[in-house]
Amino acid sequence: MDLFGHSINRIKDVIISESYSDEITKETILDVFARSRYILDPHSAIGYRGLTEYLKTADIACCGIAFATAHPAKCRDIVEEVIKQKIELPSSLKSCLAKKKKSIRFTNEMESFKAFLLS
Repeated sequence: MDLFGHSINRIKDVIISESYSDEITKETILDVFARSRYILDPHSAIGYRGLTEYLKTADIACCGIAFATAHPAKCRDIVEEVIKQKIELPSSLKSCLAKKKKSIRFTNEMESFKAFLLS
């Protein structure tokens, strides 16, 4: 919001969004894997698909960057089914999955959360 002077209309002038069905998401994962052997997670596949569709219709010459948002092993059951291949869990993810889950309840959502982050 700071970048756009707290104006939602200015944000809408610059940022666009898309949504895709599970089927199109899986198509995108498979297409990228078949062409490059790169394995996208479902969230990254949606971002990549949105970018490539936008670039096809953009009225100006431009390029874009799609950021991967998660390791494909995070959604391993979906991705393995699509690419018909096992995904190896990275050691960093294995160690995270072995940790005990811990949650903290915040009474006053934003103020408690802010105090927690600053502590």
